[in-house]
Amino acid sequence: QLSAKAGVRLNGSTVMINGVTGTLGDGAFNGWASVDLASKPLVKLDLDFQKLAVATSRSTNSSAQPWSSATIDLNGLNYIDVQARISAAELNIGDGRFAPAAIDVALASGVLKAQVANIGAYDGNANGDLTIDASTATPTFAMRADLTGVRALPVLRSLADFDKLDGKMQAKIAVKSTGNSQRAIMSNMAGTVFVVFQDGSI
Repeated sequence: QLSAKAGVRLNGSTVMINGVTGTLGDGAFNGWASVDLASKPLVKLDLDFQKLAVATSRSTNSSAQPWSSATIDLNGLNYIDVQARISAAELNIGDGRFAPAAIDVALASGVLKAQVANIGAYDGNANGDLTIDASTATPTFAMRADLTGVRALPVLRSLADFDKLDGKMQAKIAVKSTGNSQRAIMSNMAGTVFVVFQDGSI
């Protein structure tokens, strides 16, 4: 459930949305936004949440489900530009718990870049970025992640339902791909993954 209020005024071709306050679920948030309508809309947004929860769904028999060949349409990313920062004292994504967390997002000319830095994750921290280039007919994707000192068991359990290994984990991930469907993206994926477990148990 979402409730919010703000002050809105027009300054030339820019819509100013100031003093944004409200609640999302059981967490309060505040911030500001603006929309420049001079040409292609430019949205600027800064929101800070006390607690932000994002629900996810997972198939109970995911290994039997093939990657979909349905087309993923990202063309809408070419019609708007965005500069945003979303921060939260506590961020919950499915079973994942991250605190504190801040995500910087930039969208320009069909290229979306999202970056996180020093997010508290499972007794360690995480850094990474994701780039989606939808400016061409076939989108390209690139992801980089660096996990340091995180506890392996809750990470592996939440991501892959794997609960046989625990310990301190360090991981570096750098992958890229192209495609306009789940199957194409997974088939074209290339890159490197480096993982080290220390002081652990099976």
